[in-house]
Amino acid sequence: MIVACTGVPKGIQPVTGINSDKYLGKWYEKEEYQYAFVTGYDRDYLWFHSRTPDVSEEAIARFKEVVLKAGFDLEELVVVDHSSAK
Repeated sequence: MIVACTGVPKGIQPVTGINSDKYLGKWYEKEEYQYAFVTGYDRDYLWFHSRTPDVSEEAIARFKEVVLKAGFDLEELVVVDHSSAK
């Protein structure tokens, strides 16, 4: 399912198996997913979304590993400190 996207970067496989008609007009999250990686169609933007502001170093390392293998440039990666949000 790709809704409201202009394209998918080469080598990226979006999540599949979601019935978009069921979720139109509202945002629902599947409970089994703790994190999501979201990108623009041309790899200029990349976000790491988490259900919580606390993200382990292991999760950040896995994110970097996966996106580097997918061809993203992490030179300008910004990791936001959410500790003040508590």
